Amino acid sequence: MFSHRQLKENALQYLWTAGWCIPFFALVYGYTNWRAKYARVTYSFAFDWEAGIPFIPSMILPYMSLNLMIFTPAFFMQPGDIRRLGRAVAAAMVMSGGVFYLMPAPIGFVRPSDVPGWNFLYDIVWGLDGVNNTLPSMHVALAAITILLLWRALPKIWKGVYVVWFSLVIASVLFTWQHHLADIFGGLIVGIIAYMATKVPGDPAVFSREP
Repeated sequence: MFSHRQLKENALQYLWTAGWCIPFFALVYGYTNWRAKYARVTYSFAFDWEAGIPFIPSMILPYMSLNLMIFTPAFFMQPGDIRRLGRAVAAAMVMSGGVFYLMPAPIGFVRPSDVPGWNFLYDIVWGLDGVNNTLPSMHVALAAITILLLWRALPKIWKGVYVVWFSLVIASVLFTWQHHLADIFGGLIVGIIAYMATKVPGDPAVFSREP
């Protein structure tokens, strides 16, 4: 467990990293989403059978829990790893933004206008996301990057928790009608590439048993 001083250093590094990552994300995601709204040509990567995927309102909770997941590195990772997290997130945003720009893909689901009991949360999510920027799923990419970078630092007791948490986040993007199956795979690919692209010489493999 980190000392109070180490936690303070981690928190400061995390705040600095978040301080430039969040505006960068807003710029890339916001611009490509706005552009896709007026695109003359759009694409669809959804399978016909996905129209039968049920809408489960309560899955908005694991969906929004990503915001908590990406905050937890401050409690488990060293400042250098947190800096790498920022670089990996930036790399994922650049890759995803390029796909959003070249192949705008609106969501294939017809979202409900009213979600009793959950309207407040869905108004926030759908108000920010709109219906574009689906492939790849940035939600999945960010979750994948976080898990990959956290894995070696997590105590054994926490690893099972994070596997379940990660699985729920992935499932939530489908059952909240935010993304399609192809978007999930795209997000996983982007997350893995971003993780590998920011790897520095001497870093052990993600599942290495080395200290």
